[in-house]
Amino acid sequence: MTVYLISNQEFEGKVRLKAFDVAKKEIGRSFKTIKMAEDEALYFDFEFDNRTPLLQANFFEINIK
Repeated sequence: MTVYLISNQEFEGKVRLKAFDVAKKEIGRSFKTIKMAEDEALYFDFEFDNRTPLLQANFFEINIK
């Protein structure tokens, strides 16, 4: 899963991307360590386990870990 992130301040750390189905049940998660400068916009690739049914994902949630 590729995510486009925009930073409004410098950031370096670990983020978590969760996938949820239509029933709002978590169906997978992925972690990524990222580094961004202030006012930077970058693409990041999050890898999920091959068994994660991403086609069933209704929405995603990203958080600082």
